Amino acid sequence: MTSKATPAQVREMVLAQLRLHNYTGKTTEISEWTGLQASVVRRACLVMAGKNEMEAVLVPGRGKGEYRFTITQLDLFYDAKKPQSFWQKLKSKLLS
Repeated sequence: MTSKATPAQVREMVLAQLRLHNYTGKTTEISEWTGLQASVVRRACLVMAGKNEMEAVLVPGRGKGEYRFTITQLDLFYDAKKPQSFWQKLKSKLLS
């Protein structure tokens, strides 16, 4: 990918490709699927893993190893949620 992508765009690209490939993939595989650099994929996925949106497991691979990222079941339920109504958004803004 030649142009810079925002973190939100990278996240969506990675999640879309993982859904197409049985919800799991290594860093290099995801990089090939998305056309992004492996370092960008690794950073984005590790951030999502830190938020418990996916699981990161270090596996043998290039160099000292690479990560296998897997979308967790919790994220599947999150993806199926309906968008919030106007009143739900207003309530969440008022409570925060």
